[in-house]
Amino acid sequence: MRVTYVAHACLLIESGGTRLLTDPWLDGPTYLSSWWQFPAPVLQGASLPPLDAVYLTHEHADHFHPATLALLPRSTPIWVGRFLRPRFLQRLRALGFSNVRELRHGEPVRLGPLELTSYQYRADDTALVISDEEATLLDLNDALHRKGALQQILDRHGPIDLLLASFANAEAYPVVYDLPVGERPDWDDQRRFDGFLDKVRVIGPKAFAPFASMFCFLSEELRGLNARIVSPSGLLARAGETGAVGWALDPGDVWTPRDGRERRSTVDWADKPRMIEAYAVRHAPQLASLAAAEVVPEGALPAAFASAFRAFWARAPWPLRRRLTLSVRWDLSAGTLWTRFDRGRLSLERPTNWDDWDLRLIVPDWVLWRVVTGHESWQSFGISCRFRAALQPGAREREVLFWMLLYLDDLGYLELGPLCTPRALGVLLRRRRELWEYAAGLVGGRFLQASLRDKFET
Repeated sequence: MRVTYVAHACLLIESGGTRLLTDPWLDGPTYLSSWWQFPAPVLQGASLPPLDAVYLTHEHADHFHPATLALLPRSTPIWVGRFLRPRFLQRLRALGFSNVRELRHGEPVRLGPLELTSYQYRADDTALVISDEEATLLDLNDALHRKGALQQILDRHGPIDLLLASFANAEAYPVVYDLPVGERPDWDDQRRFDGFLDKVRVIGPKAFAPFASMFCFLSEELRGLNARIVSPSGLLARAGETGAVGWALDPGDVWTPRDGRERRSTVDWADKPRMIEAYAVRHAPQLASLAAAEVVPEGALPAAFASAFRAFWARAPWPLRRRLTLSVRWDLSAGTLWTRFDRGRLSLERPTNWDDWDLRLIVPDWVLWRVVTGHESWQSFGISCRFRAALQPGAREREVLFWMLLYLDDLGYLELGPLCTPRALGVLLRRRRELWEYAAGLVGGRFLQASLRDKFET
């Protein structure tokens, strides 16, 4: 087995002449033009070698990147996990890919000398185990499985030679949040590192490499946020706590079970600010073109906003609607919009008091327009960091529920009918260990807290 790190979460895995590519985001920005690969990829979509298959761990745009996939032959086999709904499958077919395969949870499949096993996680994510006669690689990626589901992987696949997992925050919270005086974030980078290292101790690989968190902001609007995006060096400085070898992978680096990591490039993370400035200069024409294209039809945003939220609220199940009490103020250049949720009721009217909000968002008009018209998802909005947010004291848990409902609606999981199908029941049966862990959290009334904490802790 030979593994080449291409960029971000993209790996080129070769064995016996077979080539597998994972999560190719290689060409241009993503998340509403906010994220750029950093360090830059060693390959672009048009320069990839012939591939036997591409595996996409999940639908997030830094893993499922249509602009990169558009440069691949439409006959390329694309493999994804089998989720409750066939949405991912349908999106790939809509792009023109004719050979799309869903892998069942925990069911091994062959790709030449490689054995691949997909393990679904939460609503829309997967981890991938890749084995051949020489080694076993666990691409945990963003799927930070809970204890029981993780143990299922370890019981089946024995010792792991190389573990790769995301290591840093990829969401707007708390990067663009103004928190109430005296309130601290629910988690921070060091807690994220603690959770990562705890996972390493539980899995016990021979070596591990943090990846899938490699990005930067190039636009003038967001460039100041780069100081908040952590590098892998801080995590790797603590590798001695795990008993495993920790490696930094830079684009172009190669790993084999016999020789370990082979350095092909070296990124000086201490030089990151200068590198990003040079990166922005190099892409200045593209940045200017993207900015010029951010146009909203005059007067169209309020009606699209109202239509989108009324439809969302109609899809939300009544028990969840009853739980949400939150007043959200949306400040735009074109004016101010409101969504006020009060135990099953939605109001889009402005309150008497303009300061009667729990969550205040300052958003570029085009960003909100793209989301409410369905061109981008709420998950992309949240990850893009293209807004500023302020919270009133005590509003954090209600705000989490708000975003959770929007994200589930992105995936079509607020409508219960399609979830009561033979397909969905079969998926849930295969994932019963994970489901049981979530059910225990719900019964104990710990769902929201656990959803935050267990992103980072075993």
